[in-house]
Amino acid sequence: MGGWGSANGRRGLQIAASQLLAQNTQERAGESEMFDRLRIIEKQRSENAAARTPKLRKPAKLKAKPQEGRGS
Repeated sequence: MGGWGSANGRRGLQIAASQLLAQNTQERAGESEMFDRLRIIEKQRSENAAARTPKLRKPAKLKAKPQEGRGS
């Protein structure tokens, strides 16, 4: 996840500090940003899972075999 973990950690600390200082606006901003990043991560996980899932192919149509002994 690289930088995502540390960014979410900072958002969590921002929320906790805002709660301690009763700064509701900052608390809501931190929550909003944290959840926005989580939505991005979940979307990427879904896209990655879909890319790994093998796509089902339609079965090939069978060609009719020419019948022997007719038409001569």
